[in-house]
Amino acid sequence: MCFPYDGTFLNVDNILKHLFYQSAYDIDFLLRNVSKMTALYKSVQNGGALLISRKAFIASGMEDESFYGWGPEDWNRVEKWKILNYRIGRIKGPLFHLNHSRDINGNFRSIFQRKNSTRILNTTRLASPQMLSEQAADWGCTSNDTPSLIELFEF
Repeated sequence: MCFPYDGTFLNVDNILKHLFYQSAYDIDFLLRNVSKMTALYKSVQNGGALLISRKAFIASGMEDESFYGWGPEDWNRVEKWKILNYRIGRIKGPLFHLNHSRDINGNFRSIFQRKNSTRILNTTRLASPQMLSEQAADWGCTSNDTPSLIELFEF
């Protein structure tokens, strides 16, 4: 797994965002204006963008579909990869977040959602590599298995 940024999310406000659009999406424009942006989070982040080997993704058990919303599943994925001793890398530079309004799915909507995400993440953190491999196999995910879209999204 490789994050194409150093863990820093920089917020590109609406004015800079529109100037970026007018620059024909020139990444150098954003890089020249980093000092005008604010960090969205104080800590290193594990979401937003990643590059991942399909084979390793399947072998790690893919995504835990028990999560609802966004955010904690990114931390869960990294925790699984650390436990499984998979390589995790980062590329130098920030991730630019183009400012936008948040809808109802943009935050935790209930205490249940927050508790559920915390429970899943803590369960992963306490797991052994063998437990994660067994869980992946129970879900039908192994490094030799490449499920079809029908199998992945079967109702």
